[in-house]
Amino acid sequence: MKCCKKLSIKDVNIENKRVLIRVDYNIPIDIQGSILDNSLIIASLPTIQYCIKNKAKSIILISHLDEPGGQPQKELSLGPIANELNRLLGKTVQFIPNCVGYDVERICNMAKNGDIILLENLKFHPEEDVLLRKRMNPKININENFRKYVNSLSNLADIFINDAYSLSHNEYTSLVGLTIPTRVSGLLLKRELDVISLTMDNPKGPFVAIIGGLDINENCELMYNLLEKVNILIIIGNLAFVFKYVLNNIKIGCSEFDENLVDFVNNIIEKARKYKVELFFPIDYIIANKLSKDSKVGITNDNHGIPDGWTGVDIGPKSNVIFNKIILSAKTIFWIGVAGYHEIDKFSKGTKHLIESIAESTLQGAISIAAGKDTVKAIAKYKAQNKICHISTGNSKTFEVKKNHILLDYK
Repeated sequence: MKCCKKLSIKDVNIENKRVLIRVDYNIPIDIQGSILDNSLIIASLPTIQYCIKNKAKSIILISHLDEPGGQPQKELSLGPIANELNRLLGKTVQFIPNCVGYDVERICNMAKNGDIILLENLKFHPEEDVLLRKRMNPKININENFRKYVNSLSNLADIFINDAYSLSHNEYTSLVGLTIPTRVSGLLLKRELDVISLTMDNPKGPFVAIIGGLDINENCELMYNLLEKVNILIIIGNLAFVFKYVLNNIKIGCSEFDENLVDFVNNIIEKARKYKVELFFPIDYIIANKLSKDSKVGITNDNHGIPDGWTGVDIGPKSNVIFNKIILSAKTIFWIGVAGYHEIDKFSKGTKHLIESIAESTLQGAISIAAGKDTVKAIAKYKAQNKICHISTGNSKTFEVKKNHILLDYK
Protein backbone atom coordinates (compact mmCIF):
# COMPACT_ATOMS: atom_id res chain seq x y z
CA MET A 1 0.00 0.00 0.00
CA LYS A 2 1.67 3.22 -1.20
CA CYS A 3 -0.40 6.39 -1.18
CA CYS A 4 1.65 9.13 0.43
CA LYS A 5 4.08 11.01 -1.83
CA LYS A 6 6.51 11.90 0.95
CA LEU A 7 9.85 10.10 1.12
CA SER A 8 10.15 7.18 3.48
CA ILE A 9 13.17 5.42 4.91
CA LYS A 10 12.89 2.88 2.09
CA ASP A 11 13.47 5.58 -0.52
CA VAL A 12 16.98 6.49 0.65
CA ASN A 13 20.25 4.65 1.18
CA ILE A 14 21.04 4.50 4.89
CA GLU A 15 24.07 2.18 4.70
CA ASN A 16 26.94 3.66 6.73
CA LYS A 17 24.84 6.76 7.43
CA ARG A 18 24.10 8.31 10.81
CA VAL A 19 20.34 8.34 11.34
CA LEU A 20 18.42 10.39 13.87
CA ILE A 21 14.94 9.00 14.62
CA ARG A 22 12.28 11.13 16.31
CA VAL A 23 10.10 8.63 18.14
CA ASP A 24 7.16 9.07 20.48
CA TYR A 25 8.06 7.54 23.83
CA ASN A 26 5.66 9.76 25.77
CA ILE A 27 4.37 6.79 27.71
CA PRO A 28 3.11 6.18 31.26
CA ILE A 29 5.90 5.39 33.74
CA ASP A 30 5.23 5.06 37.47
CA ILE A 31 7.33 6.66 40.22
CA GLN A 32 9.36 3.45 40.58
CA GLY A 33 10.36 3.71 36.90
CA SER A 34 8.17 0.83 35.73
CA ILE A 35 6.68 1.20 32.25
CA LEU A 36 2.90 0.83 32.39
CA ASP A 37 2.26 0.66 28.63
CA ASN A 38 5.01 -0.16 26.12
CA SER A 39 2.86 -0.14 22.98
CA LEU A 40 4.49 3.00 21.54
CA ILE A 41 7.93 1.48 22.09
CA ILE A 42 6.85 -1.68 20.28
CA ALA A 43 5.43 0.44 17.44
CA SER A 44 8.87 2.03 16.93
CA LEU A 45 10.75 -1.27 16.60
CA PRO A 46 10.24 -1.94 12.85
CA THR A 47 12.01 1.29 11.89
CA ILE A 48 14.88 0.64 14.30
CA GLN A 49 15.22 -2.96 13.07
CA TYR A 50 15.15 -1.75 9.45
CA CYS A 51 18.08 0.57 10.22
CA ILE A 52 20.00 -2.28 11.84
CA LYS A 53 19.33 -4.64 8.93
CA ASN A 54 20.34 -2.03 6.34
CA LYS A 55 23.62 -1.26 8.09
CA ALA A 56 23.14 2.26 9.36
CA LYS A 57 26.34 3.53 10.92
CA SER A 58 24.53 4.75 14.03
CA ILE A 59 20.92 4.95 15.23
CA ILE A 60 20.19 7.88 17.52
CA LEU A 61 16.72 7.95 19.14
CA ILE A 62 15.17 11.16 20.47
CA SER A 63 11.88 11.69 22.29
CA HIS A 64 10.21 13.68 25.02
CA LEU A 65 8.29 12.47 28.05
CA ASP A 66 5.50 14.43 29.71
CA GLU A 67 5.92 18.14 30.51
CA PRO A 68 8.98 18.79 32.69
CA GLY A 69 8.81 22.54 31.99
CA GLY A 70 12.24 22.83 30.40
CA GLN A 71 14.04 21.50 33.49
CA PRO A 72 15.50 18.05 34.24
CA GLN A 73 13.26 15.90 36.45
CA LYS A 74 14.54 12.52 37.56
CA GLU A 75 11.10 10.88 37.42
CA LEU A 76 10.70 11.92 33.76
CA SER A 77 14.00 10.47 32.55
CA LEU A 78 13.99 8.17 29.51
CA GLY A 79 16.42 5.80 31.25
CA PRO A 80 13.75 3.11 31.90
CA ILE A 81 12.85 3.20 28.20
CA ALA A 82 16.44 2.37 27.24
CA ASN A 83 16.21 -0.71 29.45
CA GLU A 84 12.95 -1.75 27.78
CA LEU A 85 14.49 -1.27 24.33
CA ASN A 86 17.39 -3.49 25.42
CA ARG A 87 14.91 -6.19 26.30
CA LEU A 88 12.74 -5.89 23.18
CA LEU A 89 15.57 -5.60 20.67
CA GLY A 90 17.92 -8.09 22.32
CA LYS A 91 20.64 -5.55 21.62
CA THR A 92 22.48 -3.04 23.78
CA VAL A 93 20.98 0.44 23.75
CA GLN A 94 23.23 3.10 25.21
CA PHE A 95 21.50 5.82 27.19
CA ILE A 96 22.99 9.33 27.37
CA PRO A 97 21.62 11.53 30.19
CA ASN A 98 21.42 14.60 27.95
CA CYS A 99 20.32 15.29 24.37
CA VAL A 100 22.53 18.19 23.22
CA GLY A 101 26.01 19.56 23.83
CA TYR A 102 29.62 18.69 23.11
CA ASP A 103 29.70 15.41 25.06
CA VAL A 104 26.51 14.14 23.40
CA GLU A 105 27.83 14.99 19.93
CA ARG A 106 31.21 13.36 20.67
CA ILE A 107 29.68 10.09 21.89
CA CYS A 108 27.14 9.91 19.06
CA ASN A 109 29.72 10.65 16.38
CA MET A 110 31.96 7.88 17.72
CA ALA A 111 29.15 5.34 17.29
CA LYS A 112 29.55 2.75 14.53
CA ASN A 113 28.37 -0.67 13.31
CA GLY A 114 24.71 0.11 13.98
CA ASP A 115 25.16 1.28 17.58
CA ILE A 116 21.86 2.39 19.12
CA ILE A 117 21.76 5.40 21.42
CA LEU A 118 18.77 6.86 23.23
CA LEU A 119 19.14 10.49 24.31
CA GLU A 120 17.55 12.05 27.37
CA ASN A 121 14.15 13.74 27.44
CA LEU A 122 14.15 16.58 24.88
CA LYS A 123 11.79 18.66 27.02
CA PHE A 124 14.42 18.97 29.72
CA HIS A 125 15.36 21.88 27.44
CA PRO A 126 12.86 24.73 26.92
CA GLU A 127 14.01 25.05 23.31
CA GLU A 128 12.18 21.86 22.35
CA ASP A 129 8.73 23.45 22.44
CA VAL A 130 9.65 27.11 21.95
CA LEU A 131 8.36 27.09 18.34
CA LEU A 132 5.04 25.71 19.51
CA ARG A 133 4.82 28.35 22.22
CA LYS A 134 5.83 31.10 19.80
CA ARG A 135 2.99 30.14 17.45
CA MET A 136 0.58 30.72 20.32
CA ASN A 137 2.42 33.85 21.53
CA PRO A 138 4.40 35.72 18.82
CA LYS A 139 6.12 37.86 21.47
CA ILE A 140 8.31 34.91 22.52
CA ASN A 141 11.87 35.44 21.27
CA ILE A 142 14.07 32.87 19.57
CA ASN A 143 17.46 33.30 21.26
CA GLU A 144 21.04 32.03 20.94
CA ASN A 145 20.28 28.98 23.12
CA PHE A 146 17.71 27.87 20.55
CA ARG A 147 20.28 28.08 17.76
CA LYS A 148 22.75 26.01 19.80
CA TYR A 149 20.03 23.44 20.55
CA VAL A 150 19.09 23.08 16.88
CA ASN A 151 22.70 22.88 15.71
CA SER A 152 23.64 20.28 18.31
CA LEU A 153 20.77 17.97 17.40
CA SER A 154 21.38 18.52 13.68
CA ASN A 155 25.06 17.60 14.06
CA LEU A 156 24.14 14.08 15.14
CA ALA A 157 23.02 12.65 11.80
CA ASP A 158 23.07 12.58 8.02
CA ILE A 159 19.42 11.51 7.76
CA PHE A 160 16.46 12.57 9.89
CA ILE A 161 13.65 10.04 10.27
CA ASN A 162 10.30 11.16 11.66
CA ASP A 163 8.47 8.19 13.15
CA ALA A 164 6.33 10.14 15.63
CA TYR A 165 3.01 10.38 13.85
CA SER A 166 1.07 11.13 17.03
CA LEU A 167 3.12 14.32 17.48
CA SER A 168 3.38 15.48 13.89
CA HIS A 169 0.68 18.13 14.19
CA ASN A 170 2.87 19.97 16.73
CA GLU A 171 5.76 22.31 15.96
CA TYR A 172 8.31 20.69 18.26
CA THR A 173 11.82 21.78 17.36
CA SER A 174 12.94 18.18 16.91
CA LEU A 175 10.25 17.76 14.23
CA VAL A 176 10.40 20.98 12.26
CA GLY A 177 13.51 22.92 13.28
CA LEU A 178 16.42 20.63 12.40
CA THR A 179 18.79 21.38 9.51
CA ILE A 180 19.66 17.77 8.61
CA PRO A 181 19.65 17.71 4.78
CA THR A 182 17.61 14.53 4.23
CA ARG A 183 14.24 14.15 5.99
CA VAL A 184 12.11 11.02 5.59
CA SER A 185 9.37 9.12 7.36
CA GLY A 186 9.93 5.97 9.35
CA LEU A 187 7.93 2.80 8.74
CA LEU A 188 5.33 3.66 11.39
CA LEU A 189 4.71 7.19 10.10
CA LYS A 190 4.68 5.96 6.49
CA ARG A 191 2.03 3.38 7.27
CA GLU A 192 -0.07 5.92 9.13
CA LEU A 193 0.07 8.40 6.23
CA ASP A 194 -0.71 5.73 3.66
CA VAL A 195 -3.69 4.39 5.59
CA ILE A 196 -5.10 7.88 6.10
CA SER A 197 -4.58 8.79 2.45
CA LEU A 198 -6.22 5.58 1.27
CA THR A 199 -9.14 5.88 3.68
CA MET A 200 -9.86 9.58 3.63
CA ASP A 201 -9.16 10.41 -0.01
CA ASN A 202 -11.02 7.55 -1.68
CA PRO A 203 -13.09 5.60 0.85
CA LYS A 204 -15.39 2.76 -0.09
CA GLY A 205 -18.98 3.50 0.89
CA PRO A 206 -20.89 3.32 3.03
CA PHE A 207 -18.27 5.15 5.10
CA VAL A 208 -19.25 5.09 8.79
CA ALA A 209 -17.44 7.22 11.36
CA ILE A 210 -17.91 6.71 15.10
CA ILE A 211 -16.85 9.66 17.24
CA GLY A 212 -16.92 9.49 21.03
CA GLY A 213 -14.73 9.94 24.05
CA LEU A 214 -14.96 11.45 27.50
CA ASP A 215 -13.49 14.87 26.67
CA ILE A 216 -16.33 16.73 24.95
CA ASN A 217 -14.00 19.14 23.11
CA GLU A 218 -11.32 16.70 21.99
CA ASN A 219 -12.78 15.43 18.71
CA CYS A 220 -14.99 18.35 17.66
CA GLU A 221 -12.84 19.68 14.80
CA LEU A 222 -12.27 16.19 13.41
CA MET A 223 -16.01 15.47 13.53
CA TYR A 224 -16.79 18.68 11.65
CA ASN A 225 -14.27 17.91 8.89
CA LEU A 226 -15.29 14.26 8.57
CA LEU A 227 -18.76 15.34 7.46
CA GLU A 228 -17.26 16.02 4.02
CA LYS A 229 -16.09 12.40 3.79
CA VAL A 230 -18.55 10.08 5.53
CA ASN A 231 -22.04 8.79 4.79
CA ILE A 232 -23.00 8.05 8.38
CA LEU A 233 -21.75 9.61 11.62
CA ILE A 234 -22.43 7.92 14.95
CA ILE A 235 -21.90 10.24 17.91
CA ILE A 236 -21.35 8.58 21.28
CA GLY A 237 -19.63 9.31 24.58
CA ASN A 238 -20.10 12.53 26.51
CA LEU A 239 -20.55 14.60 23.36
CA ALA A 240 -23.75 12.70 22.54
CA PHE A 241 -25.39 14.17 25.66
CA VAL A 242 -24.44 17.68 24.57
CA PHE A 243 -26.23 17.11 21.25
CA LYS A 244 -29.29 15.69 23.02
CA TYR A 245 -29.55 18.66 25.34
CA VAL A 246 -29.07 21.28 22.61
CA LEU A 247 -31.26 19.65 19.95
CA ASN A 248 -34.04 18.09 22.02
CA ASN A 249 -33.75 19.69 25.46
CA ILE A 250 -33.30 16.22 26.97
CA LYS A 251 -32.20 16.26 30.61
CA ILE A 252 -28.56 15.10 30.93
CA GLY A 253 -28.13 15.21 34.72
CA CYS A 254 -24.51 15.64 35.76
CA SER A 255 -23.12 14.69 32.33
CA GLU A 256 -20.50 17.11 31.05
CA PHE A 257 -21.76 20.15 29.18
CA ASP A 258 -20.20 23.29 27.72
CA GLU A 259 -22.33 26.26 26.66
CA ASN A 260 -19.67 27.15 24.09
CA LEU A 261 -20.61 24.01 22.13
CA VAL A 262 -24.13 25.16 21.29
CA ASP A 263 -23.00 26.83 18.06
CA PHE A 264 -20.85 23.81 17.24
CA VAL A 265 -23.84 21.47 17.52
CA ASN A 266 -25.93 23.67 15.23
CA ASN A 267 -23.06 23.88 12.73
CA ILE A 268 -22.75 20.09 12.69
CA ILE A 269 -26.46 19.70 11.96
CA GLU A 270 -26.31 22.29 9.19
CA LYS A 271 -23.23 20.75 7.58
CA ALA A 272 -24.65 17.21 7.86
CA ARG A 273 -27.74 18.36 5.94
CA LYS A 274 -25.54 20.00 3.29
CA TYR A 275 -23.50 16.82 2.71
CA LYS A 276 -26.46 14.46 3.25
CA VAL A 277 -24.78 12.70 6.18
CA GLU A 278 -27.01 10.63 8.47
CA LEU A 279 -26.44 11.30 12.17
CA PHE A 280 -27.09 8.69 14.84
CA PHE A 281 -27.01 9.00 18.63
CA PRO A 282 -27.71 6.55 21.47
CA ILE A 283 -31.43 6.29 22.17
CA ASP A 284 -30.91 4.65 25.56
CA TYR A 285 -28.01 4.86 27.97
CA ILE A 286 -26.59 3.50 31.19
CA ILE A 287 -26.47 5.99 34.06
CA ALA A 288 -24.75 6.00 37.46
CA ASN A 289 -24.95 8.08 40.61
CA LYS A 290 -21.14 8.29 40.76
CA LEU A 291 -18.13 7.24 38.69
CA SER A 292 -16.91 4.29 40.73
CA LYS A 293 -17.13 0.51 40.90
CA ASP A 294 -19.60 0.64 43.81
CA SER A 295 -22.01 3.08 42.15
CA LYS A 296 -25.70 2.56 41.68
CA VAL A 297 -26.51 1.89 38.04
CA GLY A 298 -29.68 2.43 36.03
CA ILE A 299 -30.90 2.66 32.46
CA THR A 300 -32.87 5.44 30.82
CA ASN A 301 -33.81 6.73 27.38
CA ASP A 302 -34.63 9.89 25.45
CA ASN A 303 -38.18 9.99 26.82
CA HIS A 304 -37.06 10.19 30.44
CA GLY A 305 -33.59 11.73 30.19
CA ILE A 306 -31.01 11.58 32.97
CA PRO A 307 -32.21 12.64 36.44
CA ASP A 308 -30.37 15.17 38.57
CA GLY A 309 -27.43 13.68 40.46
CA TRP A 310 -26.84 10.99 37.82
CA THR A 311 -24.36 10.81 34.92
CA GLY A 312 -24.52 9.10 31.54
CA VAL A 313 -21.77 6.46 31.55
CA ASP A 314 -22.42 4.11 28.61
CA ILE A 315 -24.59 3.17 25.63
CA GLY A 316 -27.77 1.20 26.33
CA PRO A 317 -28.71 -2.20 24.81
CA LYS A 318 -31.19 -0.85 22.21
CA SER A 319 -28.53 1.55 20.92
CA ASN A 320 -26.04 -1.31 20.65
CA VAL A 321 -28.45 -3.18 18.36
CA ILE A 322 -28.95 -0.14 16.12
CA PHE A 323 -25.23 0.63 15.90
CA ASN A 324 -24.37 -2.99 15.18
CA LYS A 325 -26.66 -2.99 12.14
CA ILE A 326 -25.13 0.25 10.83
CA ILE A 327 -21.56 -0.93 11.34
CA LEU A 328 -22.21 -4.26 9.61
CA SER A 329 -23.45 -2.34 6.55
CA ALA A 330 -20.22 -0.33 6.29
CA LYS A 331 -17.38 -0.77 3.82
CA THR A 332 -15.13 1.74 5.59
CA ILE A 333 -15.13 2.38 9.35
CA PHE A 334 -13.29 5.06 11.29
CA TRP A 335 -13.59 4.97 15.09
CA ILE A 336 -12.12 7.36 17.64
CA GLY A 337 -13.35 7.77 21.20
CA VAL A 338 -14.94 5.28 23.58
CA ALA A 339 -18.65 4.95 24.34
CA GLY A 340 -18.37 5.46 28.08
CA TYR A 341 -16.23 5.01 31.17
CA HIS A 342 -14.99 1.65 29.89
CA GLU A 343 -12.25 1.17 32.49
CA ILE A 344 -15.02 0.40 35.00
CA ASP A 345 -16.39 -2.95 33.84
CA LYS A 346 -20.06 -2.21 34.47
CA PHE A 347 -19.74 0.87 32.18
CA SER A 348 -17.85 -0.93 29.39
CA LYS A 349 -20.52 -2.96 27.58
CA GLY A 350 -21.19 -0.30 24.92
CA THR A 351 -17.52 -0.02 24.00
CA LYS A 352 -17.18 -3.82 23.99
CA HIS A 353 -20.18 -4.12 21.64
CA LEU A 354 -18.65 -1.54 19.29
CA ILE A 355 -15.40 -3.50 19.15
CA GLU A 356 -17.27 -6.72 18.41
CA SER A 357 -19.35 -5.06 15.68
CA ILE A 358 -16.31 -3.47 14.02
CA ALA A 359 -14.42 -6.76 14.21
CA GLU A 360 -17.33 -8.61 12.58
CA SER A 361 -17.65 -6.00 9.84
CA THR A 362 -13.89 -6.18 9.22
CA LEU A 363 -14.13 -9.95 8.91
CA GLN A 364 -16.77 -9.40 6.22
CA GLY A 365 -14.38 -7.17 4.24
CA ALA A 366 -14.74 -3.65 5.64
CA ILE A 367 -11.67 -1.45 6.04
CA SER A 368 -11.50 -0.43 9.71
CA ILE A 369 -9.36 2.14 11.47
CA ALA A 370 -9.34 2.85 15.19
CA ALA A 371 -7.53 5.73 16.90
CA GLY A 372 -7.21 7.56 20.20
CA LYS A 373 -5.54 6.46 23.43
CA ASP A 374 -8.71 5.35 25.21
CA THR A 375 -9.93 3.54 22.10
CA VAL A 376 -6.64 1.67 21.77
CA LYS A 377 -6.70 0.77 25.48
CA ALA A 378 -10.21 -0.65 25.10
CA ILE A 379 -9.20 -2.70 22.06
CA ALA A 380 -6.25 -4.10 24.01
CA LYS A 381 -8.50 -4.82 27.00
CA TYR A 382 -10.65 -7.10 24.85
CA LYS A 383 -7.68 -8.50 22.92
CA ALA A 384 -9.04 -7.35 19.56
CA GLN A 385 -5.83 -5.89 18.12
CA ASN A 386 -5.81 -8.43 15.28
CA LYS A 387 -9.49 -7.95 14.45
CA ILE A 388 -9.22 -4.36 13.17
CA CYS A 389 -7.35 -3.39 10.00
CA HIS A 390 -5.33 -0.54 11.44
CA ILE A 391 -4.92 0.74 14.98
CA SER A 392 -3.44 4.20 14.74
CA THR A 393 -1.00 5.81 17.16
CA GLY A 394 -2.59 9.17 16.31
CA ASN A 395 -5.31 11.28 17.84
CA SER A 396 -7.94 13.61 16.45
CA LYS A 397 -5.40 16.33 15.64
CA THR A 398 -3.12 14.04 13.65
CA PHE A 399 -5.94 13.05 11.32
CA GLU A 400 -6.09 16.60 9.98
CA VAL A 401 -3.38 15.58 7.49
CA LYS A 402 -3.43 18.74 5.39
CA LYS A 403 -2.80 20.82 8.51
CA ASN A 404 0.00 18.63 9.87
CA HIS A 405 3.46 20.11 10.21
CA ILE A 406 5.20 16.97 8.94
CA LEU A 407 8.50 18.25 7.59
CA LEU A 408 9.59 15.59 5.09
CA ASP A 409 11.06 15.54 1.61
CA TYR A 410 8.91 14.62 -1.39
CA LYS A 411 9.56 12.06 -4.09
